[in-house]
Amino acid sequence: MRNLKGSLVAIATPFTSTYEIDEQAFSKLVEWHVESGTDGIVVCGTTGEAPTLSSEEQNWLVRRAVEIAQGKTKILAGTGTNDTKTSVQRTQQAQKAGADGCLVIFPYYNRPSFAGCLAHFRAVAKVGLPMMLYYHPVRTALKLSVDQLVELCAIEGIFSVKESPGDVELAVELMQRTPISFFTGDDSVALALLGVGAAGVCSVIANIIPREWKRLSDAAHEGNLAEAREIYNRFFPVCKAIFLESNPIGIKYALSLMGKCSPVLRLPLVEPQEATKKKIREALESAGILNGEAASFLTKVKAAL
Repeated sequence: MRNLKGSLVAIATPFTSTYEIDEQAFSKLVEWHVESGTDGIVVCGTTGEAPTLSSEEQNWLVRRAVEIAQGKTKILAGTGTNDTKTSVQRTQQAQKAGADGCLVIFPYYNRPSFAGCLAHFRAVAKVGLPMMLYYHPVRTALKLSVDQLVELCAIEGIFSVKESPGDVELAVELMQRTPISFFTGDDSVALALLGVGAAGVCSVIANIIPREWKRLSDAAHEGNLAEAREIYNRFFPVCKAIFLESNPIGIKYALSLMGKCSPVLRLPLVEPQEATKKKIREALESAGILNGEAASFLTKVKAAL
């Protein structure tokens, strides 16, 4: 897992009109990402509405993703909660389900001390499933120093760190001071961080443009910044639009416009306001996502460079 890089999609969890998991829609989404060459699929993350999923639902989602991927795409399971015992249990469950790794967020709400954070991640790491540390101070109310993050990254079993919402200065310092790989969770700064050495992006926008965001990452790693910049500039307005309200509200609506799943979210999340819907639709139309022009755009870019 230490060699994992590229575009990882933080996949959405489709629901039916009665708020059950839409198993068919989820399966088709995973199949689409595998076919599109997505480097990794993060199941049961923030975008997958993990806080509203039962342990049984999470287990089914991870197992189904592993079954479809068949080793062609890495599967990471979001197993972190604000309870260490539950986090350990869910990580064990993901390991038994065949996940390649786990994504573990800092304990939210409890606001533990740094010593508590160390103990928490060491306990989860003992399960033996390669771990991506998920640092997101906006959602967890835990803000650590770089020195503290470096110490956490040294825990055996942690192969990577994901940082949101795109602190470029922090990212650069972490990449300089830790041997593990760095992933950004913020699509809007993906190109900037890929350009300075990030291994990849745990992407939200890849839910709707998997091939294009995969190519953005590949082009950046190949040193073809002109091509990467063309892709980034085309879809940057979409990145902004889908985050006008809390994730995954926007991306779920964008997926519904593409006919990939319903816009249904579990409470307390609700569908976006009409003004937001309008801006998301306009952004997708301008980028050529709704009429199929986005895919052909890649061919044109390659031919022009």
